[in-house]
Amino acid sequence: METERLTDVDKNIGKKTKDDKKKKERKHKASNYAKEVVVELKKVSWPSKKEVVKATGVVLALTVALGVIVGAFDLLFSTLVGLIVG
Repeated sequence: METERLTDVDKNIGKKTKDDKKKKERKHKASNYAKEVVVELKKVSWPSKKEVVKATGVVLALTVALGVIVGAFDLLFSTLVGLIVG
């Protein structure tokens, strides 16, 4: 009976060691990933402030224009449905 218990203990010790190794590998992988992200972000060519402002203006203008167009169609269809139903 004691021999079986010792064998079980040995198996559990082996499992803990494997789990510890896996945890260390995960930490190592995570730190490598973070380092690689920083390296890649340094390679990015970031737009200038002027380019960002210009692109933002274009997006806002298109959003307003599409909002007006959708609103006009909504008004037109609402009126047509009102004439048909009412």
